[in-house]
Amino acid sequence: MKLRGTRVLLDQPKIKDLGLELSPEIEKELIADELKKYNALAVFAVGDEVTDLNVGDLVYVSPTTLAMAEIVEVEDEHKILVRAMDISIIW
Repeated sequence: MKLRGTRVLLDQPKIKDLGLELSPEIEKELIADELKKYNALAVFAVGDEVTDLNVGDLVYVSPTTLAMAEIVEVEDEHKILVRAMDISIIW
């Protein structure tokens, strides 16, 4: 897999299984609520134009941006796709 441009894939935090079958809309809302709790997300991959981030870095992205971010399935796991400029803190 090659990520292009200034895009960044972040590991999506694991959401605990409630043992309930949820509609896609409710599931997305629950995920958005859970994402607000995470201040540091791990970088899974960086685009070919990103120079200041590395795989494994921990980063902060605002909850508003995370709520609107696209979720992509990579290697049978869900990843969060954001632009490098959406990342405001690197630890």
